[in-house]
Amino acid sequence: MGSGCTRQSFRTNYPVRRIPGLYVNHRGRESLVVDPASASWAVIPRAQYDILEQMNEVRFFQELCEENPSMTRVGLERLIDHFFDHGMVEVNWKRRFADEKLMWAPQDDYPVYPRDFYFHTTDACNFRCSYCYADSGNRTRTMSLSTMKSIIERVFREIPHNDVSFVFHGGEPLLLRDRIFQAVEYAEKTSRRYNKRAFYSFQTNGSLIDREVIDYALRYHMDIGVTLDGPPDLHDRNRFYPDGTGTFHDVWRASQQAIRQGVHLGYICIVHEPQNYRRVFEFFVSRGIFSFNVRYSFAVGRAVETYEFSLDKGREMALGLLSMLELAIEFHKKTGIRLKINDLDSMTSHLISKRRSYMCMRSPCGIGRSIVAFGPDGELYPCEEMSPYRDFSFGSIQQEKTLTEIIDQSESLKKLRERRVENIEKCSTCPWRRFCMGRCTNKTVHYFGDAMREDPSCSFFSTIFEELMWMIARERTVLDFT
Repeated sequence: MGSGCTRQSFRTNYPVRRIPGLYVNHRGRESLVVDPASASWAVIPRAQYDILEQMNEVRFFQELCEENPSMTRVGLERLIDHFFDHGMVEVNWKRRFADEKLMWAPQDDYPVYPRDFYFHTTDACNFRCSYCYADSGNRTRTMSLSTMKSIIERVFREIPHNDVSFVFHGGEPLLLRDRIFQAVEYAEKTSRRYNKRAFYSFQTNGSLIDREVIDYALRYHMDIGVTLDGPPDLHDRNRFYPDGTGTFHDVWRASQQAIRQGVHLGYICIVHEPQNYRRVFEFFVSRGIFSFNVRYSFAVGRAVETYEFSLDKGREMALGLLSMLELAIEFHKKTGIRLKINDLDSMTSHLISKRRSYMCMRSPCGIGRSIVAFGPDGELYPCEEMSPYRDFSFGSIQQEKTLTEIIDQSESLKKLRERRVENIEKCSTCPWRRFCMGRCTNKTVHYFGDAMREDPSCSFFSTIFEELMWMIARERTVLDFT
């Protein structure tokens, strides 16, 4: 039996103070405590939280020992260490984590210039999806082979990275398959000339994948992303040909053929209603697909005419996604198989690490630093999602300036990169600001017409991060995040 805390501590009689501004939520006999400034958190027993409250003002260790005689001296020391490690208290006037402004200073020196280059190859598409963000099909701009080659040449010559990636996007890029394949062949030759390396991928609706596409993908190790919105009825409700015919069976048949031949192909699923997350999960798992990406639709392009988008919708969608995660946990318990749901993986990584590697969840985000997109005429855009809208263009390969000079000197790009959580009124005081990091600049501009607003999906992220914390605390042996 340990000695009581009424004796002198083996450490000096140091001061302890609870850090101001903690977010707290009590559920039953447990308390979630979050330090918004450092993105630290822990779920602790309510009895421990009661001790934390004793430190609302500066207290010395000896005082705390005297007020908690049921705890051993060593036990209280360990509890204070636990509080300290999770950003809850200052000990001896020191914090576990640095000042917020220093800790989260934007890394403008790395990467200075992007590694990912998107080709918005065409606005055209053989589908007429109800929620297309590019509103594909209404316009017919296409990128010429000479423009593709010019972009490739300048990226290798002017961007100071040894490894870069080229992503072919649209519209439907496989409508220009011959140009794209010639561009890839040109990139391979050019990369050798500059002693650099390129990686290739394209995002497609999947219907045009055939033997030729598979052969090229295998030859050049090209990744393929295919949009597949779950079971046939959900998919066909929104992803159809211009005559209204559903596209599921064409997409499934072609994509599965590619997978069987060894192509690295991944599915992304767009969910429109919260109750459909469970159906999407059941669909993929029943067909042996244990890795996929899932997102919900947003108010851009034709989706504005198809769906209603209130600022409260995010919370409903978050609860739907969490119900999918509950199914994934149960599935793992029964089978031992861990599912990889990519967006959830990105969010959970923010709960266990201070690193913010995903360019869409940094502050400022990766626009112009991690990613640049090129429009059909060679114009530059901060990211691919902005490329259908000429107002976002900040330069062109027709300019005499180098790509690095265009990026460095763009006033519009500088202004967009001022969108940081500390500069956004709502985000600056939000408990979850260093977890979602302000999220998407593009969606914010589209919804509010103002980059210095919060992401319109913030109710989604505030819900998802808090509930994930509770789930991780409850399911440590299943959710291998801690």
